[in-house]
Amino acid sequence: MRADSVKQLTYTSHGKVTLQAFDNKKSVGDLVTLNVSLGCSDNYIPVNFVVCSKVSHDALLSLSDYRRLLSINNDSSSVTDDANTHVVVDSSYVDEISVDMGSESSNVECGDNSEYSKSVNNHVTDNIETNGDVVVDRPVEVAPLDPQSHIRISDKSEAEKLILEQQTDESLAGAFNLAREGKSGFVLKKGLLFHKAKILGNVVERIVVPASRCKALLELAHTQVGCHMGIKRTKDRLALNFMWPSMTNDVVEYCQYCEICQKRAPITYRDRVPIVGGVVSTEPVFGHFYIDCFGPLCSYNVPFQYGIVFLDHTSRWPHVVPLRNLTAKSCCEAMISLWQFTGFPTKVSFDQAQNFKAELTHEFLKRVGCSPIWCTPRHPEANSVKSMISKVAIQYPKQWQKFIDLIMWAMRESVNETTKVAPYTMVYGKLPHGPLAILKDIWVSEAKYPSPKTKGTVDFLKDLREKLEIARSYTESHATNAQERYVKRYNLRSCEKSFTVGEHVLVLQKNSTASKVFSQWMPGCRLSL
Repeated sequence: MRADSVKQLTYTSHGKVTLQAFDNKKSVGDLVTLNVSLGCSDNYIPVNFVVCSKVSHDALLSLSDYRRLLSINNDSSSVTDDANTHVVVDSSYVDEISVDMGSESSNVECGDNSEYSKSVNNHVTDNIETNGDVVVDRPVEVAPLDPQSHIRISDKSEAEKLILEQQTDESLAGAFNLAREGKSGFVLKKGLLFHKAKILGNVVERIVVPASRCKALLELAHTQVGCHMGIKRTKDRLALNFMWPSMTNDVVEYCQYCEICQKRAPITYRDRVPIVGGVVSTEPVFGHFYIDCFGPLCSYNVPFQYGIVFLDHTSRWPHVVPLRNLTAKSCCEAMISLWQFTGFPTKVSFDQAQNFKAELTHEFLKRVGCSPIWCTPRHPEANSVKSMISKVAIQYPKQWQKFIDLIMWAMRESVNETTKVAPYTMVYGKLPHGPLAILKDIWVSEAKYPSPKTKGTVDFLKDLREKLEIARSYTESHATNAQERYVKRYNLRSCEKSFTVGEHVLVLQKNSTASKVFSQWMPGCRLSL
């Protein structure tokens, strides 16, 4: 028994007792005898207690003492003693006193030389050791538990608390009114408010949960025993046994604000923010290149595991150079192999790869007068080129580099989705004449070609200039329309987002690329100026 529970009573200590818990922690208390009765009875029985300050309950009754208290109600005899040693146990709060229903042996050692424990209430047998310590064994002559008198007082108390919380919850006032009218499936049973629902053909009665218990119930269903399942599954599990008016909204909010779920959530359209179309490029052809690398292509040794992709910003002219490695030296040599035909550009766009940020690459670009532009992550510009190469590499892993010329030829003479003009036309000012055009000539047996009309140099350059100008104007108009169409489609499901200084946010960047199973979004950070 806890000491502060009987501090107003007068009692005599029969000796000191050492209590040992399951974790081997010990506490010392006084062994006393108190007359105890249930709140509904005037009959008292003597019960031995150890009064100690370091216990978790007000009092701990053994099963034998609890049965004796129940059986004394039917007995007309009573034990009288000094009124100052009477303890009354209210039957409606027995759940707070805790009846010990487990093993009837105990780890109680009496450290006093008193002979008191030889015969206490005639319901325990003691084994007195030579050193005077007393070990209390299991009780004897335990009265049987009467099923009629045994009441599930703990359940009754919880039910009374739930009833009180339901009645005092303002959000359930409407549900009580519907239950009294017998509408909407709400019913009252023994004061408890239930809601009847039909789930998979079965009628179930669900407890209407007051607002004070919703948060703990959500934590149990989603975090502790729910394995962080999604919104729908969490709500369906709860709906089997519980309901409350705002259950759907509460489940959605709880799952969305769960930190563990946020770090593992996939990127969806809800993460989009509105974009604005860029200005259509008016730079000359081959004046600005996008450069990206890919590989390794295979898990085993092949002559060329890597490649570097070039894409002209204005004409969308693609070019690929196979590489044996991705060192800065190899990348600079690949740039030289292309720019010897196109001339040095004024700008190049790279990603954050180490081979592009190396000191050698910086010095090389500085010497050729080219300014680097660093792209943000997750904004590749040459995915279509890398996709076509990867398909060929799967089929011909050791000879894929031999098919690059044919792949580039096909992409250069096909119409670009943004400009609506083939890159070949943008560069040379005429329609492409490739393998398909040659096949057409063979089919129609055009063995003899008309001799070209002789033109002077000035006339030829003037005609070429006019054709390139037509192609440029056509490209600008279609690129503008394509950008507007893409921006409109992208912004259909996007929403504005704003953050304040000091706000805690997540960064949509994986903290590890070693494992897709255990990788999460980078830990949250606080915004600062």
